[in-house]
Amino acid sequence: YNVGGTWHTTIAALANRIGQILDVPVIIPKEGAGGLPGAPTDVWLSCTRFQQEFGSRDAVPLEEGLSRTIEWQQFLYRT
Repeated sequence: YNVGGTWHTTIAALANRIGQILDVPVIIPKEGAGGLPGAPTDVWLSCTRFQQEFGSRDAVPLEEGLSRTIEWQQFLYRT
């Protein structure tokens, strides 16, 4: 499942937050600089199917989920 939460964010805001956590610069192209014609401007992931199958679950806040995912990836791919 692609499971969302109850928050809403943009790809740019998400990229910037990940950049802050990793302490790396994030370069976001200017609008219209190579965007895909017909690409959606807003995407919202629904939890409806997940909740129907598994019932209501407590969501992990976005900030915590990002930090935990980054920590896990760093553990998996450490060199």
